[in-house]
Amino acid sequence: MAYRRALLRGSPRHLAVLNRVAELAKWGTPMAPGRGRGIAIEECYRSVVAQVAEVTVAADGEIRVDRVFCAIDAGLVINPDAVIAQMEGGISFGATTALMSTISLDAGVVVESNFHDFPMQRLANAPAIEVAIVDSGLPPGGAGEPGIVPVAGAIANAIHGATGRRMRSLPLAVTETVDERRTRTVLPPSRREACARLGSGKLLPDDPTRIATDPAYLRAASEPPGAARLPSGRAGPHPAKAAPVIDRRGMALWILTR
Repeated sequence: MAYRRALLRGSPRHLAVLNRVAELAKWGTPMAPGRGRGIAIEECYRSVVAQVAEVTVAADGEIRVDRVFCAIDAGLVINPDAVIAQMEGGISFGATTALMSTISLDAGVVVESNFHDFPMQRLANAPAIEVAIVDSGLPPGGAGEPGIVPVAGAIANAIHGATGRRMRSLPLAVTETVDERRTRTVLPPSRREACARLGSGKLLPDDPTRIATDPAYLRAASEPPGAARLPSGRAGPHPAKAAPVIDRRGMALWILTR
């Protein structure tokens, strides 16, 4: 927070939004083990939005987004209830994108066909959301897309706060089906965990594509976790296998899926 405030010292509008969301989230108060808090701020469509996400990461790597606090300066607001509703919807959509959204290809054909294999955030696993509107007196800005943009960054920073891991590609987690109507999201194995399974002290490269195509990493990621631990000391998630993915820009990526 101090770092961001220092960077934004020349932008009172951004600083006001940042301070408001920090106040909402009671930034700086201690959190229980396995829980983390993360923040992100952005400007688009003439609006400034800052969000704080609170997450819980279980011993097996399951992650749940508990709460998201949001402050928005959209300039002159005509209908506050509509702005709040837009932020709530955008945060739910952003959480889906951050944790669940994956399009995978098999022989050039998209595998996912409907919501049974392209899961969305549901009420059962949706976070509690609190929104505050900051009045700057400026002309009206956007209140749709701006609510989506900071979500992934806030969640990724919260994961770092809970586990010490830096997640640098989307989706941040693997979606598993629990039963007919429930899913859960689990963090993929870390490079350190994969190397621990191999019995090697040498970390694999930071580049996600090189990591995912390294035979040793793929072999390790598909093996049972055993005694492997995350850097924080918590147990790693369930076994995973590699699957090719293409993001919306057409870049070939790899993720770990159940």
